[in-house]
Amino acid sequence: MKKFTAFLAAVCLAVTLSAQDFEGTISWKMTAEIADPALKAKMQAAQARLASPEMQAQLQQAQAAMQNPQMQEMMRQNPQMKAMIERQLAAMQGPGAASAAENPLAAMLPESFTFKTKGQRSLVIIKGGMAAGEILTMADKDATYRINRDEQTYQKIGHESAETPSTTIYKITRTTETAKILGYTCTRCDVEPGTSTSPEKMTYTVWVTSEIKGLDPKKLREIRVGQGRSGANFVGQLDGVPLKMEVHSAKANFTMEVTAITPGALSAAAFELPANFTEAP
Repeated sequence: MKKFTAFLAAVCLAVTLSAQDFEGTISWKMTAEIADPALKAKMQAAQARLASPEMQAQLQQAQAAMQNPQMQEMMRQNPQMKAMIERQLAAMQGPGAASAAENPLAAMLPESFTFKTKGQRSLVIIKGGMAAGEILTMADKDATYRINRDEQTYQKIGHESAETPSTTIYKITRTTETAKILGYTCTRCDVEPGTSTSPEKMTYTVWVTSEIKGLDPKKLREIRVGQGRSGANFVGQLDGVPLKMEVHSAKANFTMEVTAITPGALSAAAFELPANFTEAP
């Protein structure tokens, strides 16, 4: 999940730097599926056990135990622990557990996220999945943070040691195939790691456009995402702004696609770290 968060942060940084003349909100949806039949069967079996009446009964007992006055006082003194327990229990019970048995990735990955940008900063609000929360990118400070409002914490992410930069070289093939996304003409680009022979390597199909006012695709080529932002080193090399991205691997596939682009003034306060939050390790 950390790798996915870093990947999403890299994509968001790329769009942020290309959107310095654009202020507003961009909404995305996300879908995912398991491609490996054996892995899918294994995960479905685990989810089915989780959704069983026996397990649900145990979860209800755990919830009842949380009402104990001593436990309540402990959680009052530790809101981070309270938020973590509540989030775990919510993910393990009810309709979500049943639907996850059909598609286990549904409970793990986001269903949508909202991207807000102003100047050199952006805020991504992730809905659903284990990565639910917010990602604040401050391109003017070369910093990206994951914000957890339930736990009232923030954590710096997306930067690796300068001594160990990524060495992955990507082969980008710009095709002649086009498609309309939200009325914008997009061109398909196929991306693959040029030196990888691993059966678990990821390949990408990215649909990019140069037609959105205020989003400058030329700025993408100035980005050096590979120096510390895992999984999306190629984003800065794309000739266009991505509106749809498909990620393919032997085990799973997922798709991110823009569903709405809404220009408009946003408050600068939304792009600052909350003053009363603490930094998590």
